Parts: sequence; C-alpha cells; structure tokens
Amino acid sequence: MANLNSNLARAGVTPLKTFVGNSCVAAMNSFQMNSDTAACLGVQTNSDIKSPLSAVPSQSPTPARAANWEIYYPVVTSLHNPAVCKTPMGDCSGFSNPCDAADTYSTCTVTKLDHYTTSFNFAQTNFSAVWLRKGWDLVTNSAITDTQTGGLNFITGGGYTRADVGLGEWLVARNTVFVGHTQPPPEDDASANPFAMDVGPFNKYSKLACDDSSPDHCAYSNGGISFNLNPYPGQKLFNIYDGPSHQTYNAFLDINIAKMTCAPSSGNCSTDPYRMAAMSVC
Repeated sequence: MANLNSNLARAGVTPLKTFVGNSCVAAMNSFQMNSDTAACLGVQTNSDIKSPLSAVPSQSPTPARAANWEIYYPVVTSLHNPAVCKTPMGDCSGFSNPCDAADTYSTCTVTKLDHYTTSFNFAQTNFSAVWLRKGWDLVTNSAITDTQTGGLNFITGGGYTRADVGLGEWLVARNTVFVGHTQPPPEDDASANPFAMDVGPFNKYSKLACDDSSPDHCAYSNGGISFNLNPYPGQKLFNIYDGPSHQTYNAFLDINIAKMTCAPSSGNCSTDPYRMAAMSVC
C-alpha cells in the first residue's frame, strides 16, 4: 500500500503514455530513466567560479519540500515503476496499488520507445545513451547510431532469480538498427566530415584540441561542450550492465575499429589525438 501521507513514496509511478517519432542528437545522455546521471566533467557548476566553460544558470524553481511532500513536480526517483490507475470514476488521488515486481495489482504498464532516433551521444561509461531500468520496457522500430560509449542499456537485478527479475518482467529491443558509424572515415574519403569520426570529433583530421590535457575529460569551451574520458573506452551499441535483457530482429551495421597511437607502456594517454578513444591510463 502506498503511504498517502507522503508523495515521495509514489515517485516514479507516472507512466510514459506515448513516445513516438522523437529524436536526440549530440547530447551526453539521450533518454534516461534514472533521477540523475554522471557529472559532466570539465563544466564549472559553481556560479561563484568563472571559467570559459560554465553551466548555464537554471531559471527553474528551486526544489522545495514541505514535510514529506515535494512542492514542485515531477517527483523523481532512481527507480521507475509506471502504473495505470484503476479506480472508479478516474479519481487517482487515493491510488494505492502501484506496480510491483510481481504485478500484484495488474497495474504495471510498458515503457515504450517507438521510432526513436538518437545519434552522437557520449554518456559516461557506467551509463548509456538510452538507459532503461527494470520493469517492462520496449524499444522498437528505432535507430541508435554513432554513440561514443553505451548505446542502449536495459537493467534488471543482475541475475536470474525471482529476487532479480520481476514475474514476467521483460526488457526488449526489436526491429531496431544499431549503427556504429554512419559516415565514411577520412582515410577512405577525403571529403568526409572529420567531426563525425567514430572516435569522436577530436582527432588528427579535425585538428580540434581540448582546452587542457586532463586525463578524465576533454573540455572544449569554444564549442560549449565537454566529453568525459572513460576508463573503459569503446563503443557498446547494446550495452550489457546487469541482465537479463532480450533483443530480436535487430540489425548491427558499420561497426569499425580505430587504432590508438598511445602504446600501453607509455602511461598517460591524454595527449593521444584520438581523445575519446584513449583510456585515462594505458
């Protein structure tokens, strides 16, 4: 039963009604179910400290709490249990049967991403461009392309026991295309766009340079962006981080490799021209 004396206990219950035909390009994270994600290293968030690359001040209301109630919505949580309210006359003010792992009340609903296109994302290594966590999730007729690290990730509990996976729980990607690199590399085509290389925009062809040689991020103030440099680099179009999850009728296309110039014995790879492909320490 939900605690009707607190709206915090009901955070994450609202279902995603319709999500069709949307897209995202060149954002660190694309579609996230978590309440928060990794920090964007290299971007100054302290308004008292001025730097070439600082976060844009937020104009949203300051989050406030009165007793056990969040004054401003939405009320978010790290877990999402979308549920359909089944009450007489549609009054959900006293809704007390949210979705649970066993779908005890038959109120659980599916989070469905349909015809979603996302490209050139660069989520931190423990996250992915599309990050769906537990429940009944479906990604269908979509396209995930040119990701720097994780593309799509489903998370359950990390095992196959009833404690890890809810009764009948499924997380499925179907009829979706995963493309490693949609454009030819400059080595093969002199007219190719060097900023769209599969190793990222910082490479020997684009001539872009990070503001400094930090081993954990690449800040580029002239472009208003910063990339986290992950300790475990590499493209993981269908990311594996706590399963099980499933896929069917998907296509994986144009997945290439890029050779780094940093040798394992050279230590720090922060000066490698392929910054997004270079590990913090080789």
